Amino acid sequence: MPSPARAAWKAERPVVGVGPAVQLGGGQTAGFFHSLLFQPLVVAQNARYDLQGQVLDALLAPFRELDGERRRRYRQKVGFLESPKMGKMVRLSRRNVLSIVLNMGNEGNRERLLRGYGWSEEQVRGRLAQLLDQGDVQMVEHVWKTVDTLWPAIRDLYDRHAGLAPKRVEATPFTLVLTDGTEAKLSGGYYPIAKAADLSDIGRQLAELEEATSLWTANFFAPIVEHGFTQSRGQDMSPIELSLDVVPRHLEKVIHYLTHYEAIRSADRLLQVPELREAITEGVGREYLLELRPWLEAIAADGVMPDTLNWWSQALRHLRFGSTIVLLFAKPATGVKQALGLFISAKEVKRRHMVSG
Repeated sequence: MPSPARAAWKAERPVVGVGPAVQLGGGQTAGFFHSLLFQPLVVAQNARYDLQGQVLDALLAPFRELDGERRRRYRQKVGFLESPKMGKMVRLSRRNVLSIVLNMGNEGNRERLLRGYGWSEEQVRGRLAQLLDQGDVQMVEHVWKTVDTLWPAIRDLYDRHAGLAPKRVEATPFTLVLTDGTEAKLSGGYYPIAKAADLSDIGRQLAELEEATSLWTANFFAPIVEHGFTQSRGQDMSPIELSLDVVPRHLEKVIHYLTHYEAIRSADRLLQVPELREAITEGVGREYLLELRPWLEAIAADGVMPDTLNWWSQALRHLRFGSTIVLLFAKPATGVKQALGLFISAKEVKRRHMVSG
């Protein structure tokens, strides 16, 4: 008995002069093939935009509400401590001094911080006592709390596909002395680790390479895999990036994983069905079939395209996945809109956000 995909294609012959998705849908822009393969990915991307907006707005809210004095304070540069590993004084903005505290929130991060820069915990605590006040502590607790809001969704996704609860980086509560001499009790929590990229040109290149390859650690084609946000830290003790900028980057990766894992895994399984592969080959050619798996890998990697793609696919390697979907398989005009991130939810985007984007 023919598969539904093959039957749909046989019902109406492909239309010449349009994208492969439209051809396989019998000439319809949103036909059977589109609804089967592409629409779940569009839904996933819209879910990503919505969740990103919620989480990042929550993360940035207290920073946006800072008064002028606190803003000026956070821009001020200070020498934190001399680093034996780097052979120089580590200079940070007071804003990024908060990342020191955030990295003390669990045992793995704390070890990476201290060993990576060659500091003792006593040195770090003593310097923080000269720099931190209660407002800083509130900011640190807010960042931990915001990052932790994604944990229930991570746990549920893991449970659905692995059948068990994932391991978790455990928070380590600790106490710090503040500039006014009072003690502050901090809850601890998860904080993403990124390698410092300012040590040398080689160090920067390695950090960029790790960033690109780490996107693929969210292996959407495996039953489930462990991630930095579900497992203890590794043995690498190189200096880490001391910046609050690692938080939104981390949140974007986790949100991409949460919203796209099931859609991509489902599409990959669908593309293994022999009847569908045959229908695609007969309908638009084997070259399109061969591009589908690398295309899914690029979506899983959030736009990082494999080098094995041919020249016209490589030209799209820097576009986000929404445009990749349409430019490879549908209409260029729609692809341009998606490349600008304006499709479907354009009316919800504020003008200033569109301009900054």
